[in-house]
Amino acid sequence: MPKTFLDWVAWAGLVAPLCALAWAAVTHVRTESQRQRRADAERLQLLASILHNGSKSGLTAQLLAIDELAEFKRFAHAILRVARANRSHFASLGDKEVVGALDESISKLGG
Repeated sequence: MPKTFLDWVAWAGLVAPLCALAWAAVTHVRTESQRQRRADAERLQLLASILHNGSKSGLTAQLLAIDELAEFKRFAHAILRVARANRSHFASLGDKEVVGALDESISKLGG
């Protein structure tokens, strides 16, 4: 334990940079987490757009979007709601492949 003023200065010279490094790490992790959440939300919107605009996107893009949507566990509640609504829509159109893919995604997400 430091006993003199110079000992305290030496300890402060060690502790202050370590505190600054820890704060920088916490700030970096928080910033990256926010960036990742934003990127996930943007990707989710893009995938939903691909699914919704089926005639423009094509069947392959729709099937790939459905598979990728099932990987977003954090948004499972919203995805399940949209998948169920789209399932009935695509079932009324007679699109069996998309309906099957939606059924797989719904079961993957626990719905």
